Amino acid sequence: MIDILPHLPVVILALGVLVIGGLALRSSRGPKPVVFLSSTSEFETISPKLVTWIRELGDYDPWWYKQNDATEEIIEKTISLSRFFVLLLGHTFGANWRKSDRSIVQREFELALENIPIHAVRAFVRNPPAGPIDPRQQRFIKSIRDYGTKIRSREWSSDEKLYKRVVEALSRAQETYQKLHVERARRLNRFIFLPMLVVTGALSAGSYYGVGGTFASQPITFGVFGVVALATAGFNIFHSQEH
Repeated sequence: MIDILPHLPVVILALGVLVIGGLALRSSRGPKPVVFLSSTSEFETISPKLVTWIRELGDYDPWWYKQNDATEEIIEKTISLSRFFVLLLGHTFGANWRKSDRSIVQREFELALENIPIHAVRAFVRNPPAGPIDPRQQRFIKSIRDYGTKIRSREWSSDEKLYKRVVEALSRAQETYQKLHVERARRLNRFIFLPMLVVTGALSAGSYYGVGGTFASQPITFGVFGVVALATAGFNIFHSQEH
């Protein structure tokens, strides 16, 4: 008869890890990833439409400062929590950020580069512009285009084209995001989870059959390796299933 008492702590911990893994799976299906929409007042008409279009896709939670009565502090926090960044550029420079020589949109772009993977940062330039381009805005647009393929900037001339290109960009960025997380889960599985599972099995067999001496027979030894293996499995599941 198997004496389960020495292994009772790890059994309890294992059940706890499995519960956490289930909660991770559930939480991975929500909330929806935030799409930060950055634009000047030049786009006060198209921006709310774009927010509505993105929300109707059902996969994203678009965020635009005009609809959230945002302060600069809220903008900074929201960008840090966003997964995607959509930048609309036209002929106007916009208001300055905290009395600096940069516009609010410029600062939002800088914050996006600091907090969001570059593949999820997209710029869309209105062409032809609705008016004479502010020289400062022209320099800003040029600086974005100088990033080359790292930050793809697309041009648009109508609401329909903008919508189509934003949806395409979000879809590609989401695919890239998922590929990165799947690859991360595979590496975790290959180099941590499987080795730890093998060690756990070996220690379990050793403690039962009396092989391995005092080290293998200690419940704490089996417990540590077992919990690490199971915790890694839960983490692996969370990242492989995350949207």
